[in-house]
Amino acid sequence: ETTTTTTPETTTTTTTATTGVGSSTGLPEPDKVLSYNDNSALFLYGDPSSSKMALLSAGFADDHTVFQPFAKALSEQGGMFVGVICLPGFDDRPEAPWESHKPDGYTWDEWVQSIREAAKLLRKTSTCNEKAEFTGIFHDFGVVAGAVWASRLEEEATDATDPTRPDKIVFFDVLLGPSLKTKDIPEGDKLTRKQMITMTVYRVILAAAFLLQRYVSRLLAPVAIIPAFVIMAVSGLSPCYDWDTKSTEPLYGDNKPGIQRVLYMSYPYWNMLKTFASSNKQKTFSHHSDWKALPILYLYGPKKPTVFHKMSTLKMLEIEEAEGRSLSKAVAVEDTGHFLYVQKQDECLKHVLDFVRAENTFAS
Repeated sequence: ETTTTTTPETTTTTTTATTGVGSSTGLPEPDKVLSYNDNSALFLYGDPSSSKMALLSAGFADDHTVFQPFAKALSEQGGMFVGVICLPGFDDRPEAPWESHKPDGYTWDEWVQSIREAAKLLRKTSTCNEKAEFTGIFHDFGVVAGAVWASRLEEEATDATDPTRPDKIVFFDVLLGPSLKTKDIPEGDKLTRKQMITMTVYRVILAAAFLLQRYVSRLLAPVAIIPAFVIMAVSGLSPCYDWDTKSTEPLYGDNKPGIQRVLYMSYPYWNMLKTFASSNKQKTFSHHSDWKALPILYLYGPKKPTVFHKMSTLKMLEIEEAEGRSLSKAVAVEDTGHFLYVQKQDECLKHVLDFVRAENTFAS
């Protein structure tokens, strides 16, 4: 059954779980699928009357799939009302095939707007008698989207009761730099030369992959890029181990993004390089400043050739917890890599639920 509601802001299509989303791979089907902003979708799990709700978004090169089991677990074991989205352009459904998205990809501003609209829709769908406590949960490039969203909400902070403002935020395996307002930033551990090279090489290759596909040739792009990744793996410069990236394959089954779709999903790396070359680098890639009002839980996997977090921000979170300054903290989930919430779902779930359930006595 499908119903469509149109407002001046957005068009919302509601589809019941009989759509079979995820049925081919054994993924937990959403209770509802709400479409918004034309080509975006919000997968809903759990009881809309719950007093706690969460919005989840992953990153490269994933759509809703990778977070669906975690969302289902949050709804069942945590009693939460949960929505799952993916980054603009990363979706691939019959009503929104990946080739229907903007060929040049999407801007950081459009990422933030997508989260805003999804948050509005999640809040609108909630039937909680009081305002449900809201947690944002992000992974990989989703962290960039979530962090920029939180920073802008802080800058706009004209109304602390804004229903789209999160009360807490969780980041998986990626941390940006500290807010520009932060003083006395501590020095974290230094990256090794190899880690720094790894971080640079794979980003440049993925940015080049998108540019080749978009502006040169769809046929030539894979031919040029696949050997580059083989050389990177042989030389030990891959950012993740093979077992790490393969841990999500059972979730996708035959629906894992193909090479052309992955090359298109590389557009954020081109955006990143352009931002690095601009004067807005620090402002764009930084977190919000008030960790008392909006605490951060950072969970990361230590079994990787490199790291995806700013060492200074990690150090700040460690100090934050050690000195009891806020609910914010960082936790290394042992024996996991980049996809830690897939590899150790139960442990990650416990950390997230403990954080969600903790009373924030630090907020003014």
